[in-house]
Amino acid sequence: MSGKQIYCFTLKAESPARFGGTRAEELLKDGDDRPFVAGNSIGGALRDYVNRAFPHLEQEVLYYMGGSVLDPDLMDNEEKVFKFRESRIFISDGLISGIQKLEQPEHQKVTTMWAEGTAINPVNSSARLNHKYKREYLPRGTELAFNIECDTGAEESDSALLKVAFQELIELWARAIHDGSLRLGGQKSNGYGKFSLSKLEIQEFNFDSQKVLDDYIFNREHIKRRDCTGRVLQGENKTAVLPAIEFTMMGSFPYGVYQSFQDEVVSAKTFKVTGLQRNGDGNYYIPATSIKGLLRHEIRQLFIRMNKDQSPAGILAAEQLCEQLFGSTEQRGKLLMSDMIFTKFVEVAIERPKSPRDDSETPTTLPVYVKIDRLTGGVLSSALKHQNEIQGEAELCLELQADDVDPNGHPFLFPILYALRRIGAGKVPIGGRTVIGLGEFSAPEVKVSIMGEPYYFNNGDSLPPEQLQRLEQYYDIFVKEVQQ
Repeated sequence: MSGKQIYCFTLKAESPARFGGTRAEELLKDGDDRPFVAGNSIGGALRDYVNRAFPHLEQEVLYYMGGSVLDPDLMDNEEKVFKFRESRIFISDGLISGIQKLEQPEHQKVTTMWAEGTAINPVNSSARLNHKYKREYLPRGTELAFNIECDTGAEESDSALLKVAFQELIELWARAIHDGSLRLGGQKSNGYGKFSLSKLEIQEFNFDSQKVLDDYIFNREHIKRRDCTGRVLQGENKTAVLPAIEFTMMGSFPYGVYQSFQDEVVSAKTFKVTGLQRNGDGNYYIPATSIKGLLRHEIRQLFIRMNKDQSPAGILAAEQLCEQLFGSTEQRGKLLMSDMIFTKFVEVAIERPKSPRDDSETPTTLPVYVKIDRLTGGVLSSALKHQNEIQGEAELCLELQADDVDPNGHPFLFPILYALRRIGAGKVPIGGRTVIGLGEFSAPEVKVSIMGEPYYFNNGDSLPPEQLQRLEQYYDIFVKEVQQ
C-alpha cells in the first residue's frame, strides 16, 4: 500500500548559525527580506554526516537521497558513464523564527546579528591591512523548522537491500543534530551551526481511500501530528559521534583585552568607541577566527622549526601539514573552534578630573589615548582614541576531529597543547594593543578530554612527572609525523 511519511523538525540554535546568500556577507533571504534556509543546504549537511560517520550506509544514502551512479548498461565502454538517480525524499526549505533580539540605544531591535572580522596573516600573526569583513548570522535561540517527507510502500520490496529504514535514518539524523555531531550551515569550523532538537513530529498518510488523499492534498496542515521527540532522544543511541579530542582552558584577562571593532552600545554622539564585539546575549566575546589565527601562527612556526629541511620545499611541507589541521580551500580542517565568550566581565573605567573645556554632564571614564604622528613623533592635533577595554573571565574551547582517536595520543595533540599552554601562560597575548600590555590571558591549566577521559596540563614552566611523561609521549608521536 502506498503512503507518505512527513517528519517535522523544530530545532533551536545553541550557537550562532550562518546560511550564506548571494552576497558574501549576507544571509540567504526571501523576497520579503526574511532569512530562510534552502532545503538543499539541509540535505547536503545530512548526506555529508552519514557519508563521514556511517560509510557503510552508502547504498542507503543513494537509495533515499539519490545521486550519480555508474550506468550498468554501459560498463563495458572504456569511459565510465554515470546516470542520475532521483531522490526518494523531499526536504523543505527551513523557516526561521524565535530570533533573540539585542537591545541597542537609539537603534531599532535587530532580528539578525552582524560579526566583524579581520583576516590574520599566519606568517606574523598580525592583522592584514585592509582585510576587514562583516558577516551576518543568526544568534543563539533562533528556531529553525523544516520537513522531510518520503513515499512509503516501495521500500518494502527493497527491504532486503537496506540496512536501515527511513524512520531509522530520520532518528539517526535527529540524535546527531541534538548531540552536536551534525551541524548545519557554514562556518562550522568557527563554532557555528550547533542546534538542539526541540520537537520532532510525524504525519502519516496511507492512501487507501479518497478521503485520505483529499486530506493530504487540501488539508495537510490541519492533520494532527504525533510527537515522537521523547522516544527518539531516549531511544537506543545509534549516533556515530565523530571522534574528537576536546580542549578547554578557563582563565582571565587581569590587565584587560581589546579589539578594534566599533562598540555601538558604548559609542557617544561626540566620539566613536572601539572595543570587543557583543553577541546576541549582550556578552562580550573574542571571535573564533581571531583565536584560530593566533593558534595557526604559533603551530605553523613550530612545524617549520621541527622540520629538519629548512629549504623552500621543507617550508612548503610544513605549510601542508598546517593545512591538514586548519584546512584550506581544498580540504576540510580538523579543528573546530568556538567564540571565546566572557562569563564575567567589567569595563575598564578610569576616573579623571573634569576638564574646564568639557561641557558634558558625565565625562567619559573610558581609556583614552592620544594618537602620535609617526613622522614627527609629536601628538596629532584633536586625535583622541577612545577604547573600551574589558577585564574578566572567559573560556577558550576547541575540538580536534580525527578519523581515529587513540587513547595514547594523536599527531596533532602536542602542537595544539604547546600553543594553548603558551597562551595560558600569558606568553602569547590575544587581541590588539598588546604592546601596551593588553591581551595577556592567565589560565592555570589546559584540560584535554580524550574519549571522555580528562587529562590536565599545567601552564607553568614546570610540569609534574605524570604530566611531563604524557606530554613527552605526545611529542614523540608528533615528531614521527613531522619527520616522515
